Amino acid sequence: MKKKKGKVSRFIAVFGVCAAAAAGIAVFFLSWNNPKRIVISRFDSRNAAKTVEYGSRDFNLTVEGSSKSSSFFGRSLKLNLKLIPGGYNFLASGGGLAEKTYAWENSPVDLNWDDIIGVSYKVYVESIKGAPQKVDMIKIATDVFDGDGEILRAVKMVHTGEWLEERVYFKEFTTRYDYQRDWKSVKWTGTDKDKTSLSRIDRGLKSYQFEITGLVSDNPIDLAANQVEVVLYVDEVALIRK
Repeated sequence: MKKKKGKVSRFIAVFGVCAAAAAGIAVFFLSWNNPKRIVISRFDSRNAAKTVEYGSRDFNLTVEGSSKSSSFFGRSLKLNLKLIPGGYNFLASGGGLAEKTYAWENSPVDLNWDDIIGVSYKVYVESIKGAPQKVDMIKIATDVFDGDGEILRAVKMVHTGEWLEERVYFKEFTTRYDYQRDWKSVKWTGTDKDKTSLSRIDRGLKSYQFEITGLVSDNPIDLAANQVEVVLYVDEVALIRK
């Protein structure tokens, strides 16, 4: 009886492992072939950091490829940022950037932009280091350059500690009044702080850009007095279809 029980236990263990692997593979292929998500950047290559443009004030941002991924066999980009007062940072890909060589890894052909309603990305934020209090969320701004060269922005609060798919719908974007590369392309309405664009996304997207804009905490954190470090992973940037 003991031998039979041992064989049964081993069979159950092996079956459990195989079932888990099969489930993981199924999730992987379902994610890859999801008709509602048109993936434009996967970052699976070990040289994926060379497919994006990035930078920061005082060179306090590093970007490199990572084996950590939201999918079964994939990779991602690892961003390591030391927050400084008044700092900025960005990671971008697509056309119309300062460097024109950073094209999307997968450029959709004959895409009907009337069917596209937003952009998504998968992100994992590690526990925040160096903060004097627990920080469970950070702010990530998503910028897009539309077909008319207009720059629009939407900000999301992202939780730490797990892979999440953040979806940013076109209706959430507002024109960046503080920064435009081609002011003549923007049709403005209103004045001063109430000045905004008449439209949202015109003629599709040329590129996307991410920026870590701050921490979400109960009390303000003095970035000059505390060496706060944010580490996050970005994976599978995609367009969202209706």
